[in-house]
Amino acid sequence: MKALNRNGSVKLSSYASGIDTSYFKGGGWHYDDQWGTTPFSFTSYSITNGSYEYLAQISLVDIVEQSYAGSDNDLWNTSIQANYNDGMIVKYTSYDDTLSVVYYNLGISFNNYEIGTSGLTNKAIYIDRSVNRAYESSGSIVRAAIAVIDQADTVLNVFQSLMPYTNQSINNKMYFDSTYSAQYSRYNGKVIRGITATTENNRLSRAGHYINVAGTIKYDTSKGTSWLNGYRFSCSANL
Repeated sequence: MKALNRNGSVKLSSYASGIDTSYFKGGGWHYDDQWGTTPFSFTSYSITNGSYEYLAQISLVDIVEQSYAGSDNDLWNTSIQANYNDGMIVKYTSYDDTLSVVYYNLGISFNNYEIGTSGLTNKAIYIDRSVNRAYESSGSIVRAAIAVIDQADTVLNVFQSLMPYTNQSINNKMYFDSTYSAQYSRYNGKVIRGITATTENNRLSRAGHYINVAGTIKYDTSKGTSWLNGYRFSCSANL
């Protein structure tokens, strides 16, 4: 992405790590999600444009995860963010292996971008949640939900057991019961084990758009806890 912005074109074979040309050759949708030190979500849609030429619409979304100690020993903070890094329409020419920019700032458009953290273990619970965003919208509302789960359940999917999404203003923190027993009583034997947020029908469609959700975990320091991060989305192309 940086090289395309800087030079307007690149030769894919010049990259020692190798780049899969199928992402840019006619064949519809392609996805690449990589987790590790630099997690990202790469999406492309490509069509044939002649014997040796293809058009592709591409986008790169950075998935930023953070966790750090809270203000008290038994508190821990977690967050996950989807940040639209860049997008464009490119032309791939197979006979010289060249990828060239056709239109800058016109990448894949993401609707219903949903991010979340869930799957707390032992008796850990979420005691608050906050959300933020910058996307194509006329308002300042995101939709957020909590995962209310039986303490003994094994959560295999971040987006399971969600209570219905509700509107929540950006930069507005919501607080929950601060003890396991109080949540257990309020939710009839279940507790808050996950937090999620979504753009719903609003779009992540250009650099600088993002959505994030953050929360505070309260846990037994002698037993610790773990959790799962996840994201999902629907998308559309203009080709």
